[in-house]
Amino acid sequence: MKRKIISNTIISILILESIIVLFILLHRFGKISLDKVSYLLPLTITISGIVYLKLKKISLSSVGVTGKGWIKSLVYSLVLVIIFLLYTISRNNLKLGFEGGNLAKLIIFGVFLSLVIALGEELWMRGIIFYYLEKLKSEEFAFVISSLIFGLSHFRHGLDSIISGLIIGFSFGFVRLKTKNILGLIFSHAIYVFVYSYLLI
Repeated sequence: MKRKIISNTIISILILESIIVLFILLHRFGKISLDKVSYLLPLTITISGIVYLKLKKISLSSVGVTGKGWIKSLVYSLVLVIIFLLYTISRNNLKLGFEGGNLAKLIIFGVFLSLVIALGEELWMRGIIFYYLEKLKSEEFAFVISSLIFGLSHFRHGLDSIISGLIIGFSFGFVRLKTKNILGLIFSHAIYVFVYSYLLI
């Protein structure tokens, strides 16, 4: 049983990281534009997570998608997101706003993409991977290792992204640990991605 859990944990991490590396390589070798990577990568991660759950017959509630604890998850993670955004704005001398283009299109595309990114990352990191690591050892073990994997998976954006990924990973991981829920994390993560990616100049 333990061997199966270890192999499922490794396989789930490899699936996620392989998707990321594949898109990086496709972009580096000119097979796909950065614009396409920006929406195809999150869609692929999200769809693969949903398919993985179905194939492995893992219930949504087992990975933290449940009605119980979602309000606490949302409140705690929103507080963290506000702190992260205020820090990011002050550290980088940014301000809220947006540059040119169609605001309605930006909001529709940005909200959709932000939700897809958040759903995929939370489903894999604090859902599937956390689930296997918890079965392997403990909740605390799952919290630490999934948070490390989350931070390190942002390597493609450089050292600053790894560090911020680790901070966000441990913060969101702690919320997952305490609330046993990722619904609030998905929405808060989406808000963070949307504001950071589309509304800071």
